[in-house]
Amino acid sequence: LPQGADAEFRSLAVNLAGEGPPSKPMAPIKLFERPGPPQSLTLTNPSKYGVTFNYAAPADDGGTPITGYHAYRTEEGLEDWAPCADPTMDTSLKVKGLKQGVNY
Repeated sequence: LPQGADAEFRSLAVNLAGEGPPSKPMAPIKLFERPGPPQSLTLTNPSKYGVTFNYAAPADDGGTPITGYHAYRTEEGLEDWAPCADPTMDTSLKVKGLKQGVNY
């Protein structure tokens, strides 16, 4: 099913004579949705080479296991966000290539 799609279910009985009539469908339900945001964001180990970006798993996984994290950065005052690392399953990653004297 597509992410966030509603699903409906019904059932029918079968015997040697064949299928019986179907049950009434149950009310639609969402099987899974998008996860909540990661929590407890922190930066550690700052150096001229970069910084370590840490975060915890979201409180709500949307009903299905988290399959990865994407991390983005922007310079202060700008609207454009750019990836700062490859997608990962880790909740701690090294961010390199930051410019000295620039606020992010």
